[in-house]
Amino acid sequence: MHRRATLSCQATLSGQRLLDGLSRCPKHASIRRQSSAASRRRPPPNLTEEQLKNVKQITKKIIDRIARQPPDWKHTPTLRGEEKRLAASIKLDASSNRPMSMEKAAFEADQDLGEEEGEASGAPLPLGTFVETRRNQVYSHGVVLGQIVRDRRRRILVLTTSGEVWQPVREDVVFTIPDFAPLDLVIRCGAAPFPAHQNQTRARIEVLKRLKEFTRTMEEMYNVVSQKSAEVYNKFKSSDPSRWSQTTTTEVARLVFPNPDHTTRFAVHKYLMNNPLFFCAHSSYETNEVFHVRPQSHVDIIHTIRDWSRQRDGPIHAFAETSRNIIAANEEIRKLSRNEKPSYGPATHVWTETDRTILTFLQHSLRRTRTTQTDPYTLGQSFILRKIHPSGPEVNDQLVQETLVDLGILAPWQDLMVLEPTLDLDSEPEATSSAVKAREAIVQKGFASLATTKHKTPLGPEDFYPSDPLDSVRHDFGNLPVFVIDEASAEELDDGISIERIPSEPGTYWAHVHIADPASLIPPTHVFAKEASIRSESAYFIHRSWPLFPRSLMSHAEYGLSLGAVEEGRATKVLTFSVKVNSQGELVDSKVRAGIIRNIHVITYDEVDSALGNPETPCWYPFGRKIHSKPTPRTLNESQIKDLRDLSTTAERVVAKRQRERVVLFSRPIVKIKNIVQIPPERNGPIFEPTTFRGFPTFEYSVADMLDFDSGAHSMVAEMMKLACRAASRFAIERGLPMLRRGLHFGMNGSSGPPQELLDMRTPNNYVRHDLGLTKMEFVPPVEHSLEPLAHFGLGVPYGEGYARTTSPLRRYLDLVAHWQIHHALLGSAATTTSPPFDAARLLELSISVPATDKLLKILDRNHQRYWQLMIIKRFAEDTANGVERHDDPLQRLEAVTLAMPKQNEKTRKFHVESHVRLLGINATLEDLDTTDIPPGTTLPVKIQQCRLGVRPHLMVTLK
Repeated sequence: MHRRATLSCQATLSGQRLLDGLSRCPKHASIRRQSSAASRRRPPPNLTEEQLKNVKQITKKIIDRIARQPPDWKHTPTLRGEEKRLAASIKLDASSNRPMSMEKAAFEADQDLGEEEGEASGAPLPLGTFVETRRNQVYSHGVVLGQIVRDRRRRILVLTTSGEVWQPVREDVVFTIPDFAPLDLVIRCGAAPFPAHQNQTRARIEVLKRLKEFTRTMEEMYNVVSQKSAEVYNKFKSSDPSRWSQTTTTEVARLVFPNPDHTTRFAVHKYLMNNPLFFCAHSSYETNEVFHVRPQSHVDIIHTIRDWSRQRDGPIHAFAETSRNIIAANEEIRKLSRNEKPSYGPATHVWTETDRTILTFLQHSLRRTRTTQTDPYTLGQSFILRKIHPSGPEVNDQLVQETLVDLGILAPWQDLMVLEPTLDLDSEPEATSSAVKAREAIVQKGFASLATTKHKTPLGPEDFYPSDPLDSVRHDFGNLPVFVIDEASAEELDDGISIERIPSEPGTYWAHVHIADPASLIPPTHVFAKEASIRSESAYFIHRSWPLFPRSLMSHAEYGLSLGAVEEGRATKVLTFSVKVNSQGELVDSKVRAGIIRNIHVITYDEVDSALGNPETPCWYPFGRKIHSKPTPRTLNESQIKDLRDLSTTAERVVAKRQRERVVLFSRPIVKIKNIVQIPPERNGPIFEPTTFRGFPTFEYSVADMLDFDSGAHSMVAEMMKLACRAASRFAIERGLPMLRRGLHFGMNGSSGPPQELLDMRTPNNYVRHDLGLTKMEFVPPVEHSLEPLAHFGLGVPYGEGYARTTSPLRRYLDLVAHWQIHHALLGSAATTTSPPFDAARLLELSISVPATDKLLKILDRNHQRYWQLMIIKRFAEDTANGVERHDDPLQRLEAVTLAMPKQNEKTRKFHVESHVRLLGINATLEDLDTTDIPPGTTLPVKIQQCRLGVRPHLMVTLK
């Protein structure tokens, strides 16, 4: 007998007593109402005490019997009973009145506001692939029946174990098993939400059988993994109790099972996902299967807070009482010092050890998480904040941040993204950082070694090459002028450009792109190379940067790698990518050489534009312009101006060629925030000593459109870099050299190109405003990484030529990898090994690991920029509310352009839609709509509803 039937038996036999028990359970509200009505219609049976005792004994035996059923207990065998039960789970037609399952409703609901924007990722999945999808802490298992595009996002059609066909986005897939179901069987299933005929129903039943059997086997394996849970965590956690470590699903599977197959790997995946206290899935887990392993000290603190939360008058209650007084005092100080320069000093209160534990817990909880796993901080976080703010707002990451600021743990100007633990950024001031000093010591030791020996083998992990590996094959460009063009604030200068005219071919030029050559100094085995492979690229934030390599390695007067760093006239080693471009903008020839340049001119974009008479990039300042003066541009001679003009002409011809080839680029606003009053550099993280903060830094907020920004000097340099990357790919093809490339197809399913409506909207430099043009696109594809020379639609690169990034080796690890590969090819027979440093298999590994890190950095950078944008907007609105007079308040004339069709919020039952507020250069969610009848591309007047900060900064607006 089923348990549900047993419960019905009890209700009938024991009468009102059971109903009274159920009435106290909200979960059984519907049972209570139905049963109460039944009791009014018919009184419960009138049983004697002896009869009631016998009934209870029988009921107890039934329950005990069910409880002792073996794990493989099944329904009573009947003719085709299993098939009938599976068939019953399949919706047969659209007229079915069966409501959507709670799991599907939760899965299809929008993610929490502030989740990273849906950036397409992952390759299309073949039919018959088993997938696990996760979203909003709901997971599903199923088999891929096909794929569609909806709301410009690629979705897969999945027959789930419930018999329903779901349409999750591709990014929600976290685990796959290829060829799970035969292709012919999957095709017979059809891809529609409901089977069209009996053959499709039977095919779906067969797939569900496979899923059920696989799930049963996986659960057995899961039990084996669970029994080794302590062994798994102890094996992969860091030996330092305060540091994070990393592992992969495959590594854990090999620990538990010597030869793991798909089923055992999936069981391990499920175990790791279900234990977020110890294992946190990487933001790109769906591609790299990496888990971050939580430090032991963090786990211990979580356990401690859980224990304290159960105590009636424990340490958290005392902490809350103390905190409320401190918060009130600090709020008053910040109010009085609002317009002062930022500063801080010691406070008068004292933190106890238990206080510090609670504060550390809150600070640890303030980190970016995904809804694929539960958050082990949620309950403790909510308990603490509700004690501090009994009638406060919703508990979320913004409230955690505000509380830590109010308690003096975080500065009001603290950037939260740099605290992301997986980045492992050094939070000490750069001038006193022990990590920086250790890296600089390695540099000085390496330079000292260069001065004393020229032949050292083998190389140690801290040894530079004792001599230039390419010295014998370098081409000396003599006194050819090389222009290194960048912003005045640029730190690492990777690239310079020069022009060579061809007298016999008027209108055709050789453009030379000279790239810094760190591979001539740093071997792939060096400790700096190993660190760079983990960090992937330099991290740039508004208040500070973390370079990929030590600054002294860039700026040394003799060995400095940054172009223009060495003493004037001294030879600088480069890799030179030369491209021959004709009057039609066609790349007709290319060369890659190891080069030497001497005549270097470091100038800014503004200086080039001024010399060429280019107009200033138009931009707007929503909150007023605070910086009016610009440095006086240096004077360039006629020869230099002629070189720059010919370079500019070459770039313009390449752009014009793309225009003829129907290329479309989407232009987004670029928001620049300049720090006018500097943030105190001494602190860049939480402070657990009692501290009081005063004042706030001042920023200038400007917005420019990419279609205006990518012009003049910026466009000239960018086009030269694109040509160099094409030359690098060509070189690799000619030499049979393994090389990673980037590709981009237009649309999907072999789309022939952009619609004419979109082409008609283009500017002469190929751009369309994204808020107007994206609505014309069916699908925006992701960039692909491949060893093949893929086409790149956005750059006009044909298939067979390819595009390999090589122009930023001082700040991107993959570019440096390409340089090591090119070095090996240039050496030819003189190379010390027959194979290049990175074979195809290793490059494929990097094509997964490095883009995964790049994706995380991109998300954090976007959130970093958005955080400061919203902080400035929020403070401006607060000042206005506090009586600051505005002659022209930009927040009173906001307009938003809708980017999609409105969707319903499951909680409020209202509709919302993603939109773009052009005046502020930022996307926002337009909330509280009463209708879905608003097509994409509609412009509406709006007002700000909320600027939500925290680790998921987000702007919400409503109709004005």
